[in-house]
Amino acid sequence: MLLYTVYTNLFRIDEATLKNIEVRARNGEPEALFALGRYHYCTNSDPDSLTIAKECFGKAQASGLLEADVALATMYRRGMIGAIDRKKANRLLQHASDNGCKYAIEIMLTDKIYGWNGAEMDVAGATQQLEELLAQEEYPMWYYLMGCAKQQAQEMDAAGKWYERAIEKGIIDACSDLAYVKSHNEDGEMINEQAYITYLKRGAEMQDGVCVTLLALCRIERYEEAGTYERLLLSKELIVNLERAVALGCNTAAYYLGQVYLNGMYGIDTNYDRAWKWFIRGTALLSEDCYESAYDMLTEGYKPADNLDSDSCALNGARCGSTRLAIEVAKAYMQGKLAEHAQEIEEYFIPIYNTNNNKI
Repeated sequence: MLLYTVYTNLFRIDEATLKNIEVRARNGEPEALFALGRYHYCTNSDPDSLTIAKECFGKAQASGLLEADVALATMYRRGMIGAIDRKKANRLLQHASDNGCKYAIEIMLTDKIYGWNGAEMDVAGATQQLEELLAQEEYPMWYYLMGCAKQQAQEMDAAGKWYERAIEKGIIDACSDLAYVKSHNEDGEMINEQAYITYLKRGAEMQDGVCVTLLALCRIERYEEAGTYERLLLSKELIVNLERAVALGCNTAAYYLGQVYLNGMYGIDTNYDRAWKWFIRGTALLSEDCYESAYDMLTEGYKPADNLDSDSCALNGARCGSTRLAIEVAKAYMQGKLAEHAQEIEEYFIPIYNTNNNKI
């Protein structure tokens, strides 16, 4: 019932399972509340999804469920329930981690491997911690994160072995990582395209949205050299596969769909409304690229039916992690806009502007 790990694709939950979770959540079961909150947090399939997620996590937290602390922390980090509050998020994460919550440890290890969310990058330290954790318990996520750590250390062969073991343990998200390390060198250069395609096909068959997306992008590369009829088939196949990938939760696919319609690519007519639709779906799936593309459309004069303005779009994109939009938010604030968000902007986005202003 605790649907929170990377190997649980909440986009694939069937209607009967979701209904069961909803019934149990209404009965106040903490794990069902958490599962329902996690479903809405990840899929953002309802206009009120984030409100539902917050309420479910809050009730589960009140029952003492540590995983709910972690879920709320991720929302505070990204400003999904108001202004960003990283201090509160870190307190919740640390409390859950100190009490042995694997979900919290998973997130904190990820931050340590990549240097995310203000954490100092420490691949060696993360690797040592993972070795200790694996000695205690063969928890699937530890295999995946060990692969991530080895890849960060540019140990591609070792990373591949860990990703293979993670997939065997049910972590489908490792499929795209495995395709990369099996086909690229330490400098990021493609050295075995056939291996790349083979592993992407394997991941696509396992319903991994990233693999579906990357495979679709590989196939459309034949477009320029194809004949008229094949081009038509390739463009239709691209749209079908990218839409399938979005349905599996891949925000990158939403970005590419938006770009296809925005720029009229691969013989497909330009359609700004469709481009906007896919960029907005991508923002619901926390895509920085989609936030930036939506912002560009707004600043270039597009008028969406939902009346979203460029400053609000930039603020939400900055909260999602876009450095570019954080700079735009800081600029808007210095022009007297977004004053109601002064504390958040001064704490989180003005420093980004100051660090990057020489690059503007």
